[in-house]
Parts: sequence; C-alpha cells; structure tokens
Amino acid sequence: SGLDTMQFSVEFGPWSLPEPYAETKFLTLTGSDGSKRINCRVFDKAGNSKSTGVSIVKLDRTPPTCTLSINSGAQYTNSRDVTLTMTVADGTTGVDMMQFSEDNGLSWTTPEAYNATRAWTLSGAEGSKTILLKVRDRADNWSNPASASIDLVMPPVITAQPSDASADEGSTAAFSVTTTGTDPTYQWQKNQVDIPLATSNSYTTPTLTMAD
Repeated sequence: SGLDTMQFSVEFGPWSLPEPYAETKFLTLTGSDGSKRINCRVFDKAGNSKSTGVSIVKLDRTPPTCTLSINSGAQYTNSRDVTLTMTVADGTTGVDMMQFSEDNGLSWTTPEAYNATRAWTLSGAEGSKTILLKVRDRADNWSNPASASIDLVMPPVITAQPSDASADEGSTAAFSVTTTGTDPTYQWQKNQVDIPLATSNSYTTPTLTMAD
C-alpha cells in the first residue's frame, strides 16, 4: 500500500505528531550537549507501523578551548625555526583541525589536521613575534584564538672585519668592526686576552711602545 506517515522520538521521549513520509527530516535537538538517541517509525497506508531503529548522534554546540606555547614557553629564540605546542579540550566530539596566524588574525593558514606539536618558521624582522592558534571540533565549532609570543633575536654577524693597521711608536692605532643584529655586545682582545673596557664597535689602542 506504500508508505504514508512517519514519527520521531528523541531520547525515548513522546512520539512526534504523524507527518507525511519523506526520505529526509530536519530535527532540532534540545537539551545539553552529548549523545542523542533518535528513533523513527513509519506507517503505510494500511496503518501498519515499522521502527527503523535507533540512530545516535552527538549534539555539540560548545566550541573547544586551546592553549599555545612557543619553544616550551621560552622568552627568546636565536633561530627562526621554532616548535609550537598545543593543548586542547573538547568534551563531546573531539578536536580534529587547527590553523594559525602570524599577523594578528588578518590571515590564517589553511586548516590542517590537529597535532599536539608543529614546526613553524618565524617571518619578518627581528623582535617580538606573536602567533595565534584556533582549533575546530568535529561538529565544526571553532575555538576562540589562543596566542603565544617570543622574541626573535638573531645572532650578530660581522659584515666588515677590522683592518690591519700600522703606527709609529708613541702614537695610537684605531680599529672598528661593522655588525648586524639587535644590540650586539663587543669585546676586543689582544693575543686572545680580553682588553679591559674595550667593549664597543671601535677600539683605539693606548700609546704604542716597541713592545706592541
């Protein structure tokens, strides 16, 4: 006689009013997040009913939460290559995706499978670097961003070595060096021994003697 009407019950509650049979049905789940048991029964035109069984779906309207650290919380790094460490919490469907931003959320990386650690290469000039993290659960809820910062301080590089100099006895000799880097420190040496107070990018000797 063909199918005629259908009814639904959620969590073994009362049956819904009969409605014309259709292959799909939009249901609005209520109550707290978690597993929901949905039962459906259909009736043919002769009034015979049949249960289609119980389907279990997870209602998850709560975004996950996350935290982020860079190099285990270090304040400084002298390398652009760092390690990001993530912790997440989601009590219903679990976290499956993550994405990152290094421009304060103006742009984000393509979502990728969640992992507790990730290699990252810092971009741009030296200084404070902040990375944002968002994670998504399997119900497509995205977390609020978490952030972590680290100061990128690259090792100084000598771009111009001191030049050899010659001077007469009783005069002085001047040397200088050119470097890159943020606030480099200097220490001049003579015969591989530190010269006291010679800690700038230039050095002028005391009055020279024949011993020098």
